[in-house]
Amino acid sequence: MQVFLVLLLVFYGNVFQLTSLKASADTVLLFHLLIQFYLSLKAFSKVLVIGVNR
Repeated sequence: MQVFLVLLLVFYGNVFQLTSLKASADTVLLFHLLIQFYLSLKAFSKVLVIGVNR
């Protein structure tokens, strides 16, 4: 989890350095999709663990 937070900070640092508004908007959108993917993976792994424990 800590690694994820560090990556988050590094990523946002890079986003703020971008001069083009379009590029940063695309990057934020991509990042949002990555977060959604990460959260759905976490949820899916929880479901798997519950299924295995049964």
